[in-house]
Amino acid sequence: MGRYSDPTISKAAGDYAEILFSFWHRSLGFTIVAQNSNAYEGRIWTETGHDLDYIIEKDGLGYGVEIKNTFPYIEDSEFSIKSKMCEYLQIYPLFILRNAPSTQIDDIRGHGLILRFKTKALPPGQEQLARHMWQLMRLPVKVLHDIPPSLAPILLSFHTQALAPTP
Repeated sequence: MGRYSDPTISKAAGDYAEILFSFWHRSLGFTIVAQNSNAYEGRIWTETGHDLDYIIEKDGLGYGVEIKNTFPYIEDSEFSIKSKMCEYLQIYPLFILRNAPSTQIDDIRGHGLILRFKTKALPPGQEQLARHMWQLMRLPVKVLHDIPPSLAPILLSFHTQALAPTP
C-alpha cells in the first residue's frame, strides 16, 4: 500500500490526468487559453490564492477547468471557492473528477458541469501497480490511455445548451 500512496505516484497520476484531459479538450475543438490561472479577460481572482488547472474556450464561451484524479472527493471548501472563482471570472465551472458527492452535483447543476471518469487514472508504466491495487483493495484504478468515450457527448451537450439563447 505504501507504493500506491507514494507522493511521486500521486503527483504523476494528477499530472497525467491533466495532460490527458488537455489533449482531449483540444480534440473536441476547445482551445486552452491559460493553465494554472486565476485570470480571464481582464478579471483577476484575488479573494484567495487559488487558481484553475485550465481555462478553455470554444465558440466564445469560457470554462474554468479543475481536474482531480484522486480517491477522495474534492473538498467542499475548494469546490465552493473554484465555483465562485468561475462566477467572478464569468466562465462556466467544469469539474473533471473521479467521482463527486450528490450535493456537489446538485450545487452545480444549471450553471456548470461535473464530469466523472470513475476510475483513478495511472500513467503508462504503472500497470503492475494498478493490478496490485485492484487485487488488494478492489479500488477503481487503471492505466488510462484514452478518456472514456461517454464523457464527450455530456460535455458537448452542455456546451450546446450554454450556447442557446435564454428565453
